[in-house]
Amino acid sequence: MTGFAEISTVLGEIALGVVAIMILAHIQKHLRRVVTGRNVVLGSIMVWYLLEAVTITNATDGEVVGLTQNKYDYGLLCVMLSAISFLIAYESRNLKMFDGFGHRLTVIDNLNWQWRIFATGFIIGSLPILIIGKFDLTLFLDGVFEFQKRWSSRLSRGRYGGFRDAFLELRLFFNAVLPIAIIIVLRKDSSFGQKAASGKFIMWMLLKALNSGSRASFFGIALPVAGGVYFLLRDDLKKMAVLIGVPFMVIAGYYWSAAVVVTRNSGEFRFEAATEAKYVGFEMFRELLYISEQIGGTLDYELGRTYATQVVNPIPRFVWKNKPVSDAGLMLAIARGEVNKETGEAYLTRSPGLIGEMYWNFGLIGVVFLSAMGGFIVKSWDHMRLAHRHSFVVFMVHAEGLVILFLSGRSFSMSALYGLIAIYLLMVFFGLGAPKKQTVILSNQTTPPQNPPPQPRVTKRSA
Repeated sequence: MTGFAEISTVLGEIALGVVAIMILAHIQKHLRRVVTGRNVVLGSIMVWYLLEAVTITNATDGEVVGLTQNKYDYGLLCVMLSAISFLIAYESRNLKMFDGFGHRLTVIDNLNWQWRIFATGFIIGSLPILIIGKFDLTLFLDGVFEFQKRWSSRLSRGRYGGFRDAFLELRLFFNAVLPIAIIIVLRKDSSFGQKAASGKFIMWMLLKALNSGSRASFFGIALPVAGGVYFLLRDDLKKMAVLIGVPFMVIAGYYWSAAVVVTRNSGEFRFEAATEAKYVGFEMFRELLYISEQIGGTLDYELGRTYATQVVNPIPRFVWKNKPVSDAGLMLAIARGEVNKETGEAYLTRSPGLIGEMYWNFGLIGVVFLSAMGGFIVKSWDHMRLAHRHSFVVFMVHAEGLVILFLSGRSFSMSALYGLIAIYLLMVFFGLGAPKKQTVILSNQTTPPQNPPPQPRVTKRSA
């Protein structure tokens, strides 16, 4: 079906406006508040759900079928329940579950420890490339200078892997030390050699992500780089970055994503191909509509099984051979008939969307409860940043978490957290002997004295 002229999208337009007002009301006094988990989550609801909700009547890719006004309105109800539940929980309490992590980050907020962490993370990330690739150094250039056809990397891993595939996951240490590399480049007191090595690493990561055909990989690298530059800007320039830079990045990112979707199977990227895209990859509203309609038919409530699969994801399959395979993306693809006729296996993954997966597991109650839980977690993540607002390391790690929040609009994936888990492991290891908290030397900040003068001793007189 090509279009649904009888469907009114007025409620979708109202919902889009309401969520936009929720964001604008929060940033009207301080534009920098746009860089918070609260507004990233609300913005992701707009991007992944509400933008499609107001344009779905023009869908021409043949995937949106049987749409009725009741189905449309019910989908909007799910989206707005998620947004409101999240916001109520976020504003209701100040939790500090990540403050200990933030303190550990500030403890190693000095150049020597950052350089050690960066070097160690790079070595660990390089191990699978060197060992599995039999020390073929050209593998480091794989996908750096040309756009790669999908799944064509020489070090691609299988869907259900063994030891080799688990070993390849060590490359996520590259993602772990990316924020540290950005800090080293932008610090005033880092040496030319340190800046050069870190800068080459960042450029290498950017080029590989850009040519990988993976939008999530590129955004996961490019946005933290933009965040590092933003941190060092003067306040007036930060306002310009928010007012001009954010809208530009949103529009450019949307059209680049469209071009990637069209060209990634051919391996020949063309930016102008964005105009040919009928599907961009941000269309999660349609998946929510499909899931809510099919529950009780081709789909059953999963009752947490898809989340349990993600929780045990870090356990290698060569250790646990019967590890659950209830992956939401594969199961949804099978339900939609996107399978190999000979093997019966899905030939792609179809993300259910974060809200769609909530509904798929527990219905409306799950949407409300899990969104509220997300509100508490995100508030804690933002509190970590506020508690250590002058730490460059905390800012960068917080920013990396915000990127993960945005990308999780497609679905919850434990693998998205591997970079943060890896940096935590490095922090724990090196933090054992780290010096006390110091402040990064930045052009727009003063440096506290290393050894402050002793304070006079005050003795209490007896009454």
